[in-house]
Amino acid sequence: MTRFFVPDDQMRGDRVVLAGDDVHHAVRVLRMGAGHRFTAVGSDGSEYLVEIEQVDPGAAQLVARVVSRSRPDREPRLAVTVAQALIKGDKFDHVVEKATELGAAGFWPFAAARSVVRLDPARARHRVERWRRVAEAAARQSGRLRVPAVEPVLTFEQLLARAADWRSRHGPDSVVLAWEGESERGLYQLMQARWGPPSQRAPEPGRQDSLLVIVGPEGGFAPGEAHALREAGASPVSLGRLILRTETAAPAILAMLLYHSGDLGRAPAT
Repeated sequence: MTRFFVPDDQMRGDRVVLAGDDVHHAVRVLRMGAGHRFTAVGSDGSEYLVEIEQVDPGAAQLVARVVSRSRPDREPRLAVTVAQALIKGDKFDHVVEKATELGAAGFWPFAAARSVVRLDPARARHRVERWRRVAEAAARQSGRLRVPAVEPVLTFEQLLARAADWRSRHGPDSVVLAWEGESERGLYQLMQARWGPPSQRAPEPGRQDSLLVIVGPEGGFAPGEAHALREAGASPVSLGRLILRTETAAPAILAMLLYHSGDLGRAPAT
């Protein structure tokens, strides 16, 4: 069923109001009208089955009546934020789309020394807005209860400060650095140390664990960048014998982390 994420100011008692691009998509693209039903997702993670009562003649807004409400438990208990270096073309779109489908909690784009893409402030704002639209579309398609936040583009120095703060708040091994130069510790060893064997582990009800995963650009991190991230508290890990493309790395890491933590691969609760 079609889903829309609805902000609080458009949830009005037993009525839901769609506006802007959502109305265009519902009315012009999906040809929805009075009597059609869709799912509205509130900011608190509630899902509302709603039925359209009326559509503004100019398609400026759409009013729907709440038929039922539920609070599904569908979001991963492991909250993984992806810090992805800027990469060329539509590859960053791919990272946002696939990582959102897999359950990413948020994205921190950042500029690395070897990032091919260089964005002035205006272009950076435009790209971030596009990535936010990609995240919302992917969250809608995959049945997410929230849209991952996409932060403004960070400088490398800002990333270092944020990584250090994250580590101070969430503890050792909470900042994971995917680095091809690491030869002693793999991602699997980090997961084993943090959670134990994957086969028997199930997510603990009510517990939220948080990780920050840092992935470099096409050419990898420049000399000194990986060292600086380690000094900021990041734990470097190898992803195995093969070298993954940067746009493949983040979704692959996310899938491995969420499977090992017990969030991915289990049948949904009934």
